[in-house]
Amino acid sequence: MNLLYLLTNFIFFSIILIVENFLNLIVFNKYLSVAPFFVLLFIFSITRFNNKNIFPIMGTGLIYDIFLSENYLGVYAIVFLLVSVSINYMQEKLVDFNFKLAFIFGINYIIYNIPNILSFNFVSTITLSIFVNYLLFLLIKRVMRLRV
Repeated sequence: MNLLYLLTNFIFFSIILIVENFLNLIVFNKYLSVAPFFVLLFIFSITRFNNKNIFPIMGTGLIYDIFLSENYLGVYAIVFLLVSVSINYMQEKLVDFNFKLAFIFGINYIIYNIPNILSFNFVSTITLSIFVNYLLFLLIKRVMRLRV
């Protein structure tokens, strides 16, 4: 049963990551990147993070490095794990304030885009992308709350 859980999460994470790449290929805007995989990582790290999710996240990062990236093997696996752990840590340890989720979301979205940080329009791209992806997160969170 444990292996089935890990395999299902791995397949689910991989499908969402492929959808993210496909969406960014369709959108192809230098000022906006849509990141449903980051939103999925954010939701999992806030609500359901445990040690069982490390292997599916790491496997998804390795698959992304092998097939869809030009970076060294393991770069995205490290980035995905770092983002998941830092989201969970910040959620647990930061003092509650009004914009805590938005702050955690923004900081970790910058960490998520570390391999792309050398682009020319990074500041304008990152601010618009954080805003759009945070709205996507709020929409998904609201839809999940409406479900009975």
